[in-house]
Amino acid sequence: MNDLLGISAVTSLSHPTSKSKEAIRAINCKIYRLSLNREIQKKFIQWINEEYNGMAESLLSQMAHAVWRFETNVSNINENAMIDMMSVKTNFTYNVGQGIRSYKPEAITNSTYIRLYRKLSNSGDGALLGEKRENFTKIKADMERIYAAGVVCGDVSISVADMANCTIKWTLSPNITRQLATSRNSTLLLHIWKSWRDSTGKRMRPLFLEYLKLKNESAIADGEACIVISRTIEGWHV
Repeated sequence: MNDLLGISAVTSLSHPTSKSKEAIRAINCKIYRLSLNREIQKKFIQWINEEYNGMAESLLSQMAHAVWRFETNVSNINENAMIDMMSVKTNFTYNVGQGIRSYKPEAITNSTYIRLYRKLSNSGDGALLGEKRENFTKIKADMERIYAAGVVCGDVSISVADMANCTIKWTLSPNITRQLATSRNSTLLLHIWKSWRDSTGKRMRPLFLEYLKLKNESAIADGEACIVISRTIEGWHV
């Protein structure tokens, strides 16, 4: 190791010159930095395993339950609970993204934790501030409501435009979800897909475009490249 670091060549001098003393100091600094970086990486990995994982798993579980309760029982109470969880998740992501930057990224050499660091250092939607963040959360909730409340007719001869004549109305959960999971009737599946798109897509389009606009702003505010949305918009026909 001494030969590798060049120490033997320097320390073998009977009367070290100022240049050799500088070399020794540089080597000592390098060794110190390596030791410090190892300690930083150790603490980062420890924080991930002992603190972050547990908090993130609990939060994502609560978020999933809030969305599921709303999708299976569309009500103002469940919608407000879902919005609250969206805000909690956004704040959590933002706080983690800001706090994690106290760890030096160059100190992390483990490939798995390098990827994790890059992901977690992204503040996500939390990069939006004030009214924009509130508006972004509301837009997501409004799209979720349209998605959950969409209705199609179980009779393949009746389109969304003729829903007044439908006697078999299917909602997302459990009817549509069950049919998509179990039916092998291609005519019925095509009818469900088209009717669902007609029932929800056109209503969601303006919200989705505003969602993309704010998503771009959050990405730019967080130092990321702007999301490419032109093809997405062009592909969403009225």
